[in-house]
Amino acid sequence: MNYGTEQLKKLEAFTDIDRHIASYLSSMEGGGSGLFFLIVMLLSRSIDKGDVCLAIDRVADKNLSWLSPEDPDNAKFYEDITLPSAEEIIACIKKGSAAGTGDDRLPLILSENRLYFHRYMVYEDELAAMINSLCHDTDDLPPENELIALFRKYFPLSGTEHDMQAMAAAVSLRKRISVISGGPGTGKTSTVVRILRLITEARRMKGLDTAAALTAPTGKAAARLAAAAAAFNDASGYSAMAEHPSFTI
Repeated sequence: MNYGTEQLKKLEAFTDIDRHIASYLSSMEGGGSGLFFLIVMLLSRSIDKGDVCLAIDRVADKNLSWLSPEDPDNAKFYEDITLPSAEEIIACIKKGSAAGTGDDRLPLILSENRLYFHRYMVYEDELAAMINSLCHDTDDLPPENELIALFRKYFPLSGTEHDMQAMAAAVSLRKRISVISGGPGTGKTSTVVRILRLITEARRMKGLDTAAALTAPTGKAAARLAAAAAAFNDASGYSAMAEHPSFTI
């Protein structure tokens, strides 16, 4: 890659923040190389787009033409910039004093073929630790044999060999954290609401009250969840209120 930092600063696909961060970290390297500058800008851009790190394998051995739609006047410039192999990129990052590994308290952290800003590595580790702490069985529901009738109230036998919604519900009853995924129209929303209703009634069998909070990324999604929850409202006071981006039950 033959472009210097001054040329790379002109790329409009990157923001002023991307350029300032890259300039600052490059200054720690006595100016740094064009490759180092570009990698830091790509990392900053990844964070802005919602990622927690830069997957080096995704950009290695590729040009930047995928960025040209954001700066069409310089499309040829992006096409001409081709990044080297992942090994060369990692070697470039390791040369400087701004990057480390593991528990190093440095601005950049390399973890295998992923590059992080230090704080985002910490965020990821803290989130992973929190999720791991929740990955165990619940102990506040009645025994399984006492739940069969209640379970079939919300998930009756379907006649199919594999009822994935019922399987998701069975797992969710015993685990403190569950992930239910599926494409549009597969019943995720209605399944989650039935699971919540099931858990509420199961806990009531042991004299326990239940409060739940649901979050959604958009107002439309929150409205769908609220509407689905409303279908299960009853005289016992189980009700839903939608407030984007979250609502409580």
